[in-house]
Amino acid sequence: MSPDTLPRLRAAIGTPVNSPEDAATHSRLTEEALEGGNLQGKSRAEVEGLIGRGDPCSRHPQCEEQGFADGDWFYTVGTLGAAHTALPVFIVGFDRQGRVARTWNLRVHD
Repeated sequence: MSPDTLPRLRAAIGTPVNSPEDAATHSRLTEEALEGGNLQGKSRAEVEGLIGRGDPCSRHPQCEEQGFADGDWFYTVGTLGAAHTALPVFIVGFDRQGRVARTWNLRVHD
């Protein structure tokens, strides 16, 4: 992972997705950022500082489907722009000490 991957992911979270290609680019970036456990062991405060605070999992049925707790964080990478296409999502799960224990992402690229 290059040193700018997590800052680029943070920026992508708020960037409009205007085409399926934009969604695929965001999806590849998400996969790159999460592979190799780059967030593993980090505290909630560290994660928030790196990529921002996610939505509480209690608001997203996909969290329960993947076995995450209500207090874990859900992220959508990008905002709906001109294209009505699927957006990549990822979930960050924390342990009892508030450290990242696992992550999961939904790819939208081939």
